[in-house]
Amino acid sequence: HPTQDRTVTFINDGSAGRPRDGDWRACYALVDAGFSEPGTLAVSFVRVPYDFAALQEALAETSLITTFQGPGTDALEGSPSSQQGVLDEA
Repeated sequence: HPTQDRTVTFINDGSAGRPRDGDWRACYALVDAGFSEPGTLAVSFVRVPYDFAALQEALAETSLITTFQGPGTDALEGSPSSQQGVLDEA
Protein backbone atom coordinates (compact mmCIF):
# COMPACT_ATOMS: atom_id res chain seq x y z
CA HIS A 1 0.00 0.00 0.00
CA PRO A 2 1.15 3.60 -0.46
CA THR A 3 3.00 5.39 2.34
CA GLN A 4 0.62 7.32 4.57
CA ASP A 5 1.08 10.44 6.65
CA ARG A 6 -0.09 9.40 10.11
CA THR A 7 0.19 12.88 11.59
CA VAL A 8 -2.71 13.97 13.77
CA THR A 9 -3.80 17.58 13.42
CA PHE A 10 -6.04 19.25 16.00
CA ILE A 11 -8.00 22.32 14.98
CA ASN A 12 -9.55 24.59 17.60
CA ASP A 13 -11.66 27.42 16.26
CA GLY A 14 -12.04 28.93 19.73
CA SER A 15 -14.85 29.61 22.13
CA ALA A 16 -18.39 29.41 20.85
CA GLY A 17 -19.84 31.43 23.72
CA ARG A 18 -17.16 33.90 24.75
CA PRO A 19 -14.78 34.62 21.91
CA ARG A 20 -11.49 36.18 22.95
CA ASP A 21 -10.48 37.57 19.59
CA GLY A 22 -12.96 40.47 19.66
CA ASP A 23 -15.12 39.13 16.82
CA TRP A 24 -18.71 38.52 17.94
CA ARG A 25 -19.74 36.35 14.96
CA ALA A 26 -20.02 32.55 15.17
CA CYS A 27 -17.01 30.69 13.80
CA TYR A 28 -16.46 27.28 12.30
CA ALA A 29 -13.49 25.58 10.69
CA LEU A 30 -13.65 24.22 7.16
CA VAL A 31 -11.08 21.47 6.60
CA ASP A 32 -9.97 20.27 3.17
CA ALA A 33 -8.19 16.99 3.90
CA GLY A 34 -6.52 16.58 0.54
CA PHE A 35 -9.60 15.92 -1.54
CA SER A 36 -8.95 18.84 -3.89
CA GLU A 37 -5.17 18.26 -3.94
CA PRO A 38 -3.89 14.92 -2.61
CA GLY A 39 -1.40 15.12 0.25
CA THR A 40 -2.50 18.55 1.47
CA LEU A 41 -4.42 19.81 4.46
CA ALA A 42 -6.01 23.25 4.33
CA VAL A 43 -7.99 24.90 7.12
CA SER A 44 -10.22 27.94 6.68
CA PHE A 45 -12.04 29.71 9.50
CA VAL A 46 -15.45 31.03 8.48
CA ARG A 47 -17.34 33.73 10.40
CA VAL A 48 -21.13 33.83 10.37
CA PRO A 49 -23.23 36.70 11.73
CA TYR A 50 -26.29 35.84 13.81
CA ASP A 51 -29.07 37.70 15.65
CA PHE A 52 -26.87 39.03 18.45
CA ALA A 53 -29.59 41.26 19.94
CA ALA A 54 -32.01 38.31 20.19
CA LEU A 55 -29.36 36.28 22.03
CA GLN A 56 -28.79 39.08 24.52
CA GLU A 57 -32.51 39.55 25.10
CA ALA A 58 -32.98 35.81 25.68
CA LEU A 59 -30.05 35.72 28.12
CA ALA A 60 -31.42 38.72 30.02
CA GLU A 61 -34.63 36.76 30.67
CA THR A 62 -32.78 33.82 32.28
CA SER A 63 -30.45 33.25 35.19
CA LEU A 64 -27.68 32.55 32.65
CA ILE A 65 -26.91 36.27 32.41
CA THR A 66 -24.75 36.01 35.55
CA THR A 67 -22.55 33.51 33.73
CA PHE A 68 -21.75 36.15 31.14
CA GLN A 69 -21.07 39.09 33.45
CA GLY A 70 -17.81 40.97 33.05
CA PRO A 71 -15.92 41.36 29.80
CA GLY A 72 -17.84 39.35 27.28
CA THR A 73 -20.33 39.68 24.48
CA ASP A 74 -21.37 43.22 25.43
CA ALA A 75 -17.78 44.45 25.09
CA LEU A 76 -16.86 42.79 21.80
CA GLU A 77 -15.54 45.22 19.24
CA GLY A 78 -17.94 45.62 16.35
CA SER A 79 -20.75 43.67 18.00
CA PRO A 80 -24.25 45.09 17.68
CA SER A 81 -24.38 45.78 21.43
CA SER A 82 -21.08 47.69 21.46
CA GLN A 83 -22.53 49.90 18.75
CA GLN A 84 -26.05 50.24 20.17
CA GLY A 85 -25.82 49.48 23.89
CA VAL A 86 -28.40 46.69 23.61
CA LEU A 87 -27.61 44.78 26.81
CA ASP A 88 -28.38 46.31 30.17
CA GLU A 89 -27.31 44.30 33.21
CA ALA A 90 -30.36 42.48 34.58
